[in-house]
Amino acid sequence: MIEKILLWFVGKEQAKRYEFILKHELGLSVKNAEQIAFGFAGLFSLVFLLACFLFEFNSELIIAGFLLALSFGYFLAIFILIFLAERKQLEKDQCVAATLMQASLLPNGTSVERMIKEMGTLKNPLAKEFKIAVKEIMKGVPTSDALDGIKRRCPKRNIKKIVQILKIADSTGNISSKVLREAAKEIIDEQALLKERASLLTIQKTSVLISSMVLVPFILGTLSGITKDIDLSYLDIVEMEKTAYSELIECSKIASILYIAELSIIAGLFLGVLENNLKKGVIYLVAILPVALAIFLALS
Repeated sequence: MIEKILLWFVGKEQAKRYEFILKHELGLSVKNAEQIAFGFAGLFSLVFLLACFLFEFNSELIIAGFLLALSFGYFLAIFILIFLAERKQLEKDQCVAATLMQASLLPNGTSVERMIKEMGTLKNPLAKEFKIAVKEIMKGVPTSDALDGIKRRCPKRNIKKIVQILKIADSTGNISSKVLREAAKEIIDEQALLKERASLLTIQKTSVLISSMVLVPFILGTLSGITKDIDLSYLDIVEMEKTAYSELIECSKIASILYIAELSIIAGLFLGVLENNLKKGVIYLVAILPVALAIFLALS
């Protein structure tokens, strides 16, 4: 099931990559990941059911909410697993500059095989990939192919750069310490710019998520809850029937639910556009809508 979901959202090539990094970074096969996702979804839906009984929701709402909570929990678990695997790859990518600086301390004329071996002894996440490359070289795999294997396993920008530098060194037979230090400095400067851009995007995404998922449902739910507790004795003065007032309150509640749904759709599309992937907008929608509705219905 996970394969079909990933195939629909990210395409065949990216789906295969996600399956690989789950195995490579977390040691999880697709079957194991699916079992975790179902277990998390079951736990999430049980928590929702307890909340429903606590707030005494009606049976129709409980059934609909249970199905939404089950789906949401499943998708959330998949998202968390992929996020953890991607974060491990990102940690490796962030170690490239430090690895190059360490390699620059080796004497000029050091062979690429020796460099790879030394990089594999460093105390950072990227060292694991160089250890794999060393084992492959010892089995007779050409150095260039072993380096390409690192790039295939971790196709990150900076990792591609260090692989390219080492392949050039392998083909020329030597590379100076100065080149390694300059490459490390260039990567550090790029990372500083990317962190600044990521911070701005994080602020935008957080603002949209908080407003659409929590703030707006909280305000509307609170107002709806207040209107239910208003003293209705004044209705005799304005000649308004209590049943008509109840219908008005119910209409306003339905209108609020529709508004929350519309806001969730707009927020999901906006976040998808921010990440240049509209399919991710669907994932955000699936995450935002159930939480927003749960907050509103709990307070109204």
